[in-house]
Amino acid sequence: MNEAQTQNEVGFGIALRAAIFHQGKILLLLRSRPSKGEYGFWELPGGRMNLGECYEDAVKREVFEETGLKISVLRPLNVFDARRDIDTQVVGITFLCVLESEDMKVLLSDEHLDSEWVSFDCIGTKKVIPGLHKEAALWKIGD
Repeated sequence: MNEAQTQNEVGFGIALRAAIFHQGKILLLLRSRPSKGEYGFWELPGGRMNLGECYEDAVKREVFEETGLKISVLRPLNVFDARRDIDTQVVGITFLCVLESEDMKVLLSDEHLDSEWVSFDCIGTKKVIPGLHKEAALWKIGD
Protein backbone atom coordinates (compact mmCIF):
# COMPACT_ATOMS: atom_id res chain seq x y z
CA MET A 1 0.00 0.00 0.00
CA ASN A 2 1.47 3.35 -0.98
CA GLU A 3 1.17 6.62 0.92
CA ALA A 4 -1.71 7.92 -1.24
CA GLN A 5 -3.73 4.77 -0.52
CA THR A 6 -3.03 5.09 3.17
CA GLN A 7 -4.32 8.66 3.28
CA ASN A 8 -7.22 8.39 0.81
CA GLU A 9 -8.61 4.88 0.99
CA VAL A 10 -8.00 3.75 4.53
CA GLY A 11 -9.27 5.77 7.48
CA PHE A 12 -6.79 6.18 10.30
CA GLY A 13 -7.01 8.15 13.48
CA ILE A 14 -5.90 8.50 17.05
CA ALA A 15 -8.53 8.48 19.78
CA LEU A 16 -7.73 9.84 23.22
CA ARG A 17 -9.61 9.16 26.46
CA ALA A 18 -9.28 10.76 29.87
CA ALA A 19 -9.46 8.72 33.06
CA ILE A 20 -10.15 11.68 35.34
CA PHE A 21 -9.65 10.88 39.02
CA HIS A 22 -10.76 13.25 41.78
CA GLN A 23 -11.29 12.60 45.49
CA GLY A 24 -11.06 8.84 44.97
CA LYS A 25 -13.59 8.77 42.12
CA ILE A 26 -13.46 8.53 38.33
CA LEU A 27 -15.72 10.35 35.88
CA LEU A 28 -17.97 8.28 33.57
CA LEU A 29 -20.28 9.67 30.89
CA LEU A 30 -23.43 8.01 29.50
CA ARG A 31 -23.32 7.96 25.70
CA SER A 32 -26.36 9.47 23.96
CA ARG A 33 -25.81 9.03 20.23
CA PRO A 34 -27.19 5.80 18.72
CA SER A 35 -25.43 6.60 15.43
CA LYS A 36 -22.03 6.40 17.15
CA GLY A 37 -22.61 2.89 18.51
CA GLU A 38 -22.71 1.75 22.11
CA TYR A 39 -25.74 3.93 22.86
CA GLY A 40 -26.58 3.87 26.56
CA PHE A 41 -23.13 2.68 27.61
CA TRP A 42 -20.90 4.49 30.10
CA GLU A 43 -17.53 5.68 28.85
CA LEU A 44 -14.63 7.97 29.62
CA PRO A 45 -14.56 11.45 28.10
CA GLY A 46 -12.49 11.71 24.95
CA GLY A 47 -12.40 11.73 21.19
CA ARG A 48 -10.26 12.02 18.10
CA MET A 49 -7.04 13.95 17.89
CA ASN A 50 -6.93 16.59 15.14
CA LEU A 51 -4.11 16.68 12.61
CA GLY A 52 -1.30 18.87 13.97
CA GLU A 53 -2.64 18.80 17.54
CA CYS A 54 -0.46 17.54 20.39
CA TYR A 55 -1.95 14.76 22.53
CA GLU A 56 -2.16 16.85 25.71
CA ASP A 57 -4.06 19.66 23.99
CA ALA A 58 -6.37 17.13 22.31
CA VAL A 59 -7.27 15.42 25.60
CA LYS A 60 -7.90 18.77 27.30
CA ARG A 61 -10.01 20.00 24.36
CA GLU A 62 -12.17 16.86 24.22
CA VAL A 63 -12.74 16.84 27.99
CA PHE A 64 -13.69 20.51 28.00
CA GLU A 65 -16.03 20.10 25.00
CA GLU A 66 -17.80 17.11 26.60
CA THR A 67 -17.81 18.16 30.26
CA GLY A 68 -16.80 21.80 30.70
CA LEU A 69 -14.01 20.60 33.02
CA LYS A 70 -10.40 21.76 32.96
CA ILE A 71 -7.87 18.99 33.56
CA SER A 72 -4.18 18.27 33.83
CA VAL A 73 -2.87 15.30 31.84
CA LEU A 74 -0.43 13.26 33.94
CA ARG A 75 0.59 10.19 31.92
CA PRO A 76 -0.60 7.46 29.55
CA LEU A 77 -2.38 4.51 31.18
CA ASN A 78 -3.15 2.23 28.25
CA VAL A 79 -3.05 1.85 24.48
CA PHE A 80 -5.96 0.10 22.75
CA ASP A 81 -7.25 -0.78 19.29
CA ALA A 82 -10.51 0.99 18.49
CA ARG A 83 -11.09 -0.43 15.01
CA ARG A 84 -14.71 0.21 13.98
CA ASP A 85 -14.79 -1.48 10.55
CA ILE A 86 -12.46 -2.91 7.89
CA ASP A 87 -11.79 0.54 6.39
CA THR A 88 -11.00 2.39 9.59
CA GLN A 89 -8.07 1.86 11.94
CA VAL A 90 -8.02 3.84 15.18
CA VAL A 91 -5.33 3.63 17.83
CA GLY A 92 -6.58 4.72 21.23
CA ILE A 93 -4.68 5.99 24.24
CA THR A 94 -6.14 6.45 27.71
CA PHE A 95 -4.49 9.10 29.88
CA LEU A 96 -4.49 9.54 33.64
CA CYS A 97 -5.87 13.00 34.36
CA VAL A 98 -6.83 15.13 37.35
CA LEU A 99 -9.05 18.17 37.74
CA GLU A 100 -7.35 21.56 37.83
CA SER A 101 -9.81 22.74 40.50
CA GLU A 102 -12.05 21.28 43.19
CA ASP A 103 -15.17 21.97 41.11
CA MET A 104 -16.58 18.59 40.00
CA LYS A 105 -19.66 20.03 38.26
CA VAL A 106 -20.05 18.54 34.78
CA LEU A 107 -21.67 20.52 31.93
CA LEU A 108 -22.66 17.84 29.42
CA SER A 109 -22.54 18.25 25.65
CA ASP A 110 -25.15 16.63 23.42
CA GLU A 111 -22.89 13.56 23.10
CA HIS A 112 -23.89 12.34 26.57
CA LEU A 113 -27.05 11.96 28.63
CA ASP A 114 -25.57 11.81 32.11
CA SER A 115 -22.36 11.89 34.12
CA GLU A 116 -21.37 10.19 37.32
CA TRP A 117 -18.34 10.28 39.57
CA VAL A 118 -17.94 6.67 40.74
CA SER A 119 -15.50 4.93 43.02
CA PHE A 120 -12.94 2.90 41.11
CA ASP A 121 -14.39 -0.37 42.42
CA CYS A 122 -17.85 0.53 41.03
CA ILE A 123 -16.70 0.60 37.40
CA GLY A 124 -17.31 -3.16 37.28
CA THR A 125 -21.00 -2.66 38.10
CA LYS A 126 -21.62 -0.24 35.22
CA LYS A 127 -22.65 -1.05 31.65
CA VAL A 128 -19.49 0.39 30.09
CA ILE A 129 -18.22 0.38 26.51
CA PRO A 130 -16.54 -2.89 25.45
CA GLY A 131 -13.07 -3.32 26.88
CA LEU A 132 -13.30 -0.69 29.62
CA HIS A 133 -13.75 -3.19 32.49
CA LYS A 134 -10.62 -5.06 31.39
CA GLU A 135 -8.68 -1.84 30.87
CA ALA A 136 -9.66 -0.47 34.29
CA ALA A 137 -8.41 -3.67 35.92
CA LEU A 138 -4.99 -3.00 34.39
CA TRP A 139 -4.89 0.49 35.89
CA LYS A 140 -5.48 -0.98 39.35
CA ILE A 141 -2.53 -3.35 38.92
CA GLY A 142 -0.29 -0.47 37.89
CA ASP A 143 -1.03 1.67 40.99
